[in-house]
Amino acid sequence: MIKKVLAILAIIPLSVNAMVQVNPEIEAANFLAEKWIIKDNSANPEKYNLDMDIRRWEMMKITINLTWVEPDSTCAWKFSDISKDDWICKYAETWLKLWIVAKNDKFRPLDNLTKTEAVKMVFKWLWIEKTFNTWNWQQDYMETAYQKGYILEKYIDYNANANRWFVFLIAKKALAKEWQKPVDFFKPISDEAE
Repeated sequence: MIKKVLAILAIIPLSVNAMVQVNPEIEAANFLAEKWIIKDNSANPEKYNLDMDIRRWEMMKITINLTWVEPDSTCAWKFSDISKDDWICKYAETWLKLWIVAKNDKFRPLDNLTKTEAVKMVFKWLWIEKTFNTWNWQQDYMETAYQKGYILEKYIDYNANANRWFVFLIAKKALAKEWQKPVDFFKPISDEAE
């Protein structure tokens, strides 16, 4: 009987630890919310919609908020698929001014981003250097992200959609590692603009 009681007591701390562990995706979302990068849904984490694909307009807002760059105060309506009165217009034109996107007629705000594009955008905004420079820019970014610990597994499907948890984890890791470095946020980013 004493052995059974001791065995049960030995299991209790393990189960308590398992219950206390925080989901890393929710933890990343809460971290970004604390920094005012995304909306705070810590009281109701399902509202983070972690499994949803991330769209260009969401990624645009996240990357601008990562560095606290003020979006343009006016919109010149440089993208035909965004209303001049829409708040997205000012953010999209800020991206254009900083060479995050190439000058095109359309911004495509509702298009999904790939994991590679998401990694590239976080790297570009936080001035994280690629450690690979081959003919395949997608492989270069993903290999660099894996090598530096921003992602935990290698991806070979470079066109797989990025979901919100993927972006939140990378953004959190990037901020944690890169925040202390001096950054010139207004230096143009010219190569490989999307």
